[in-house]
Amino acid sequence: MGTIRAVDLKRVIQLSGEVAEISTPEKRIEHFLLKTMEITGTDVLGMVAMTREDDHFRLGAGYVLGIDESQARIMNDWYLEGGAYRDDPFNRSIAKKGLSTLRRQDLLSNSEWYADPHIEGLKSLSLDGVMASVRTLREQQITLVARRNWGETDYSEQEREVLDCIADCFKWFFLDLEEHNYFGSPIKVPSRFERIMDGLMRGLSEKEIAEEVCLSSRTVHKYVQELFRYFGVNSRPKLMALWTRYPGRTKLPNSVFQTFGAH
Repeated sequence: MGTIRAVDLKRVIQLSGEVAEISTPEKRIEHFLLKTMEITGTDVLGMVAMTREDDHFRLGAGYVLGIDESQARIMNDWYLEGGAYRDDPFNRSIAKKGLSTLRRQDLLSNSEWYADPHIEGLKSLSLDGVMASVRTLREQQITLVARRNWGETDYSEQEREVLDCIADCFKWFFLDLEEHNYFGSPIKVPSRFERIMDGLMRGLSEKEIAEEVCLSSRTVHKYVQELFRYFGVNSRPKLMALWTRYPGRTKLPNSVFQTFGAH
């Protein structure tokens, strides 16, 4: 864990106890993110799951604390759905380093960072300085991404050590979330499935859904079977049970990032 100060280690251990005592998973996640922000002195904190597919990682579910509604919209439309996260030079650099906790200045000079085309998008989000910690779970990788507001560029080595310690000490928490499917799988379900899923969640039969969405019963049945395959289940109850575990569970979202808002 490096040279973390005793006072910081004490705060991390205390936070671990607090999180363990919270029974509601969503409240656990929010408390963990909020306190980690305080301990590391960060403005925005994300907890992001990635799933390995062949030679690359696919973006999975995530939770973000510290952004407002307009920032969340930009992050979803440009950074996530638009695929800008793949072109972020920090993300590309840290992906090559494997399991580690690194700051932007450890990987990229100011000239490399601010000359990159993606920086205008980050500026629209009012985000600048960044550090991240990557850890491997059973089937996924989890990344804690700490960002500062625009103009606040660098994290200190002490802050890096604290995030590294948190990533190590909370492995149990990440594994528990993975086991109970709170990181889920990336949801990229075509829009035609949205009303089908909505009908299933309201308890409608396939025939009733077909009448509601003006499709044939055969087509609706085909879509339901595709949903089964997509989520890896073989029955409607299992599909509904699985879906209720996903953040943003009232409808099929564009991404499975849940934002808790600014604090």
